[in-house]
Amino acid sequence: MTAPVQWRITRRSNGQWVLNVHFDDGKRSQLSCDSKRHAEQRLADLMRSPEPHAPRRKRAGFTVGQAMPYLEAHFQGMRSERSSLIYAREVAEFFGMTTPVNEIGTTDVDRLVDHLQKKGNRPSTIKNKLCKFRLMREAAVREGGVESLPPLAKQRLKMDNLQERIWSPDELRLVCENLQRRNHHQEAALVVFLAEMGPRFSEAERLHGADVDLAKQSVRFFKVKKDNKEGNRVLRLTPRALDAITPYMPPSPHVRVWNLNYDAFSWQVEKALEMCGIDMARPIHALRHTCGSRLGMAGRSVLEIKAWLGHKTTGTCERYIHMDTTRLAGCYEALVTGASSW
Repeated sequence: MTAPVQWRITRRSNGQWVLNVHFDDGKRSQLSCDSKRHAEQRLADLMRSPEPHAPRRKRAGFTVGQAMPYLEAHFQGMRSERSSLIYAREVAEFFGMTTPVNEIGTTDVDRLVDHLQKKGNRPSTIKNKLCKFRLMREAAVREGGVESLPPLAKQRLKMDNLQERIWSPDELRLVCENLQRRNHHQEAALVVFLAEMGPRFSEAERLHGADVDLAKQSVRFFKVKKDNKEGNRVLRLTPRALDAITPYMPPSPHVRVWNLNYDAFSWQVEKALEMCGIDMARPIHALRHTCGSRLGMAGRSVLEIKAWLGHKTTGTCERYIHMDTTRLAGCYEALVTGASSW
């Protein structure tokens, strides 16, 4: 048995938390964590139960069912614990709880993918479920002593364009009602504000009292910092955005408006979506895309949308322009009328 003698919790540029641990036998372990709290919990577990480095003993027939406790411990405390365990159990039931993990090969995985596609699962959801099976294989090696596993072919699934997902009015209403029922009124107000005004979360997070003028009903967004670079803009608040932000205006112009960080806000929104039965990838970014799509469907030009959202180029805004097919009748009339001049 070896005990931790030195450790450090860090956060990578992609937002992933990492626990680096050095043991008294000179070995080092790097553990990926879902949050800083999760990293602290894993460190506490290591302090209570030091890592054993005993030689592995091969245990024949390590089954899918035996891998499940490993997955339950792996997901414990994570934001996605409930949904991850639901996915893991679905995969386990498909292969069979008594099936040895080392007997599941590429053909079996292909059958799982076909099964999930027939159920209507999106490519991103299928990839998520395949990750649960990879954790079962990891459990077979780490916990079951299995020394060799059959190689698996890489699944090449065409991913959906996640930026095309927008919030519907009903989804916004359901999520806000859920947040308010759970006494997360500020989170509900911020959801409305982001959907109405379309800023990046970082822009809304940086807002101070001095950046909001309730008398003029305007807000000033800074793309990166308080400079004059392209992307900084002053916008008029919509009535819904004004109602959402007014209760949270600070008494001092130097205090931030929203007392929320991204992780806490995102966690509550994702929980509300899950409780409402709504499947959505990148929901916080989708709020910004919802605003841009509303502007496009209202007939605003790419230049207007670019200025409102603070984009650098108009090319980024082209996806917000949705052609109204009812206008095609006008094209037909123009062609028919012009044919007489031939």
